[in-house]
Amino acid sequence: MKRLLYLIFLISILTNCTKKTICKGYVYSASGQPVTNISVDLLITKDRDYAESFSYATTGSSGYYEFSFDAKKNNSYCVTCDFDSKFCEYTLVKGAVNIKDIILIK
Repeated sequence: MKRLLYLIFLISILTNCTKKTICKGYVYSASGQPVTNISVDLLITKDRDYAESFSYATTGSSGYYEFSFDAKKNNSYCVTCDFDSKFCEYTLVKGAVNIKDIILIK
């Protein structure tokens, strides 16, 4: 009985180490037009001074992008877009659907 309770406890801890996270949205120009074929980067921040690329997506004909990943509890994540010296960055909420429309402002 003790082994069974220990096993259940261990499984619950291991399954809570990551949270299914989704980030999706559109990239628009300053004039409101969809920006196609642009890279949107998902960054992972393990400490405050260093971020590394975790994944990337390329927008389609409507400017749409989407990420789906398991976010680790001790890491922070953000989505970025850098186009023609116009940079945007949005922090993501782990375990949630993050809808982040990116507007590239002049």
